[in-house]
Amino acid sequence: MSPKAHAYLLVLRWTVALVFFANGIPKLYDAGFGVDADQFFGTLYDDVIFKPYKIVLKDLVIPNAHIFASLVKYGEIALGVIFFLGWPLRLAGLAATFLHLNYLAIASFPTFIYLNVLMIAAEWACVNAFEKDS
Repeated sequence: MSPKAHAYLLVLRWTVALVFFANGIPKLYDAGFGVDADQFFGTLYDDVIFKPYKIVLKDLVIPNAHIFASLVKYGEIALGVIFFLGWPLRLAGLAATFLHLNYLAIASFPTFIYLNVLMIAAEWACVNAFEKDS
């Protein structure tokens, strides 16, 4: 890979990390994040666009809402660190894809769908480029 292409992909990888930091850090310092997670997830139940996900949301996520809220908060920060450092990218790509597929399953308006698809594409572009390079 040319040094110029490598630099562009590094900027893309750091941009992905910045998106995760920008979403995760405010949740970390928000004392109210996750307090009413069961009610929040309950309101999302009607917005689920992937019907089998309603079962998972109702039977697994809503009863354990505080745990899942913490997983989202710390998971976004961890993904930001991993994408910034560049290791282990394949694991980060899988975890980020799982996170975005969950967001896609409850997407209630098109912009949210496009943003998550774009993030998945950017994450895997970083993973594939840097995995081949090492």
